[in-house]
Amino acid sequence: MKEEFVDGKRNGKHIEYFSSGTVRLEDNYLNDSAQGKSLEYYESGKIRLFRYYERNELIYEKEYNEDGEITVTILPCVAQKANPKEKILFNDSFSLQVKLLYSQFDTVFLFALLDNDADGVFEYTVFARENSFLYRIKPPKKGKNIFRANITEINGNKMVETGDGNIQFEYFTE
Repeated sequence: MKEEFVDGKRNGKHIEYFSSGTVRLEDNYLNDSAQGKSLEYYESGKIRLFRYYERNELIYEKEYNEDGEITVTILPCVAQKANPKEKILFNDSFSLQVKLLYSQFDTVFLFALLDNDADGVFEYTVFARENSFLYRIKPPKKGKNIFRANITEINGNKMVETGDGNIQFEYFTE
């Protein structure tokens, strides 16, 4: 094991090894908190887990089997009104932005699978820049409504699906 300490706290790269000498884990710390990329490997050297932390909080995770196929994904997405001051009125539309907060790739495309009728979505555009979607939503009913989508991250350089996650946004109409 290799670790770096500053003032008695883990700071910098942390590396653990299998008994064979192959790297088992590589991660980073800042003031004793996991920070940034973390890679865990199979003894074969293939990636088992890719994680990203911010101040010790797990933000993003992909788990791979020994064949390199993704088996589990956590995608950090948020949904919010594009205009926070806009009132949501029944029979009127509003803009909802869904944004991917982190990706391990430089270029990402997002794809959303949703039920347009149930969610009131009548128009959407996918933006590669800033990793976000913009939806125009017409609320299907007065009161409580829920927008749900399954978000898929696609590596834009290879156009390969790299994992997915779910997002839900509750809103109320007047």
